[in-house]
Amino acid sequence: MARLFELVLNAGPDRATAEQVAACLTDLPALPAGPHRVSVTPQPSIRVMRGDDGLDYQEASVAAIGPGWVTTRTAWRSLQLTEDELTQLALGLYEALRRCDGYRAAVVGWDPENLVDLGELAECWTEELSAGGSLPGLVLSQETITALGVSAEMERFSPGFFWMPYRPRP
Repeated sequence: MARLFELVLNAGPDRATAEQVAACLTDLPALPAGPHRVSVTPQPSIRVMRGDDGLDYQEASVAAIGPGWVTTRTAWRSLQLTEDELTQLALGLYEALRRCDGYRAAVVGWDPENLVDLGELAECWTEELSAGGSLPGLVLSQETITALGVSAEMERFSPGFFWMPYRPRP
């Protein structure tokens, strides 16, 4: 079992869209995290997921190499980063995401896959999304915001995308 710090996105049902988004995230340079330079997986993984609404979607992700927990016979963590260092790493992943288009939802964090499942967002999180600020770092396309009926004021992330800005915990 592994616990990864990663950028995960929902590219909708179309494999071509997932591949287009993955191309934007291929071969990213090592990202700063305090005094560290953290590499990310050179090729994004793409896999078909079944959402809580029963619909399939393409999920693409890149993971930081180093920070995380991997469980084998013993648990170990290969690179311990402070909250500030993780925030800097996350902001670097969000900068890479700004170059992408066509996805529906994206987020950076520790195993955040459930937050890009539009079925789960619709079923469990619309009230929190409408209240604003409950899911910092979540990026949604304008189409997803409309489909979910989210009324919160979100900040512009990139053309056609809005977010609840990623902020470090106080």
